[in-house]
Amino acid sequence: RNAKIDESAFQGCTGLTAITIPASVKTIGASCFQDCINIIRATFEGDGSYSGNYYLSSGVFSGCRQLIQIWAYFDTFPPVNSSAFYGVSSSGVLRHKNNASYVSRWKQNLPSGWTDSGGL
Repeated sequence: RNAKIDESAFQGCTGLTAITIPASVKTIGASCFQDCINIIRATFEGDGSYSGNYYLSSGVFSGCRQLIQIWAYFDTFPPVNSSAFYGVSSSGVLRHKNNASYVSRWKQNLPSGWTDSGGL
């Protein structure tokens, strides 16, 4: 099953502090979590497969200025739109599996203060 989270589905939901995206989700629509200003951690249980041009569309986490942790259980990181992380915290950590491929697909779109670390 190739589930999708629709565009703007949770936009502005200030009650969210952590989210977990199950492996069944293959596309996250534009602005899905935009301005969810209290999200601190996003966990992706995906396998790296996706549908469409991008797994994370434009502005998915735009304005999520408290986001400081991304845990990604991908073997191969799927592509993301260059504006997917616009406006997130200026520093944070992207945690992933030790031998994950294409981590740079996400790292290059995060602020320069973010680090990445294997070991999940």
